[in-house]
Amino acid sequence: MKNYFIIFLIAMTAGHNVDGQVKQDAGQVFYQQNYRPGDWITFSGNRFVTSIAVSHNKAYIGTEGGVLRYDYVKKQWEYPLTTSNGMLDNVVYRVGYDQRTDYVWIATKSGLQFYNPYSQQFTAATYAQIGIDPNETILSIGFDQSNAWLQTAKTFYTTNGTILNVTRGTPPQNGIRWFGNASQLIDRLPNIFTNSESGYQFYSSELNFVDREFRKFPLSCYAFDPFGNIWIGSYGAGAWFANSVSNLAEPLKYGLAMEDVTAMAFDNAAMWFGGYAQPLIQNSLFNEYSAITEWNQETDQFTYYESGFQRGLKADKVTALLIDSHNVWIGTEEGLIRKSKSMDYWSTFGAYSGLFHPHIYALAKQDNRLFIGSEEGLNFASIVDKDYVIQRVDIPELRNLAVFKILISDNVLWLGTDNGIYAIDQNEKRWYHYDAYGFSAGATTYLRQYVRGIAEDDSAIYFASQKNIVRYGKKSKQWESIPLNPDFIESGINDAACDDRNLWIATNSGILRFVKNKRKWIYYSSQDGLAADIVKSILIDGDYVWFGTEKGVTQFYWNALHLKE
Repeated sequence: MKNYFIIFLIAMTAGHNVDGQVKQDAGQVFYQQNYRPGDWITFSGNRFVTSIAVSHNKAYIGTEGGVLRYDYVKKQWEYPLTTSNGMLDNVVYRVGYDQRTDYVWIATKSGLQFYNPYSQQFTAATYAQIGIDPNETILSIGFDQSNAWLQTAKTFYTTNGTILNVTRGTPPQNGIRWFGNASQLIDRLPNIFTNSESGYQFYSSELNFVDREFRKFPLSCYAFDPFGNIWIGSYGAGAWFANSVSNLAEPLKYGLAMEDVTAMAFDNAAMWFGGYAQPLIQNSLFNEYSAITEWNQETDQFTYYESGFQRGLKADKVTALLIDSHNVWIGTEEGLIRKSKSMDYWSTFGAYSGLFHPHIYALAKQDNRLFIGSEEGLNFASIVDKDYVIQRVDIPELRNLAVFKILISDNVLWLGTDNGIYAIDQNEKRWYHYDAYGFSAGATTYLRQYVRGIAEDDSAIYFASQKNIVRYGKKSKQWESIPLNPDFIESGINDAACDDRNLWIATNSGILRFVKNKRKWIYYSSQDGLAADIVKSILIDGDYVWFGTEKGVTQFYWNALHLKE
């Protein structure tokens, strides 16, 4: 079968099918409103914990990716508080809990806000609006019987609960419940311990968590709940919980291993995420941390597969994810990684495995073949003698082309490349070349058109580039440009996906949604609820859609009744 397939593709000839194309004027783009709490939810990287506040039933864990919420009475997580819910910024400095009102006060990089758990709404103001110097970091938040107090390195501020009525003041010596630096002067941390399964040791003398690679992650904060249990934050090793009896600390794994999400995939009840490791601290070993995240949504458990701890896994530059019944396939900038589901076994296909180039962009499965798009052409992997072997699709005109996307439909391989669109018809043994508008191009014509988005529904295939959004009718064999103001795609396209009603386009400046039956474009950005405007990947999930951004993954409830188009 292997030899037949190679000969089959070499024998293909270039087709010259000049299909007609309907081109219309640019279409208007609309904006959506009337959001409710829970329409937008973001999960980000939460390894860097900055503050913890504990109420009578919940722990609020401030991180550089928002505020985690854990109900320790019900023993379940609630969705994080982030900019998607109304926070000014995801970089949290301090968290405080006001037991009089049940409000959660949060000081972030951009301002001060408090969260009302009953209305699920935020009241927020920037530091300039409340008269605090933005360079004056809030170190502690406290509450007495009538006022909230803020402590900085220079002075104290007070407010009677109205966030815009902040004035300088002198706090009383007693009667204030502090959260942050001031609380840790009162509540001393006892000796705590970790077990080997956590992958860390805690050194009380240095107040550091140390992992198996001897990287040190300093303790950043801690708080006690009413039962005497200890909630611990670290800068790099995440949040921990130690019970009051043994003081044995266990990691609280919730959120993404890496916040820059470039690839996502479903595997039954689990979601997998891969991304790019980003420098967080200059000249720090923290920069080296990278991992694949698996989130079991039935149990709400997160598992991290870390580079360095998993032999054969280097996950700092993930570009694509594909999961079949036996394997997890991971495309990276340094090769193709395979994880066998039946065992904890990882293997890497690198530069000398037969790949045209180790920088992988796209993966697509057809029967027992895995097609691989790379920086310099198209490969496929198939089983030979009980193991996977990488082989080349040797169409000369595809050599040295970057293959960004692959979609297989009716035995045709559609490729989005840096030279327009290619279609390899495996039935006719022919291939076709089109520009980004759907017009036939010569076999050797160099277009320099980057097609980075391909999506499919029952009736059509959609192609997205910085030049155009074009639709190819499966029955009519006709191409049609979808009207769109070019200003919305000139920043760059990263991905495309379809559900029954919508076409979704990921750009470097937000999300575009094309409502098919109304032929209407809607634009979404971080102002709506995206974690960031640079959106790198899309995953359809029924009434929801997931967006992988450079600052986390955002879930959008697009089919909510109050948002019906």
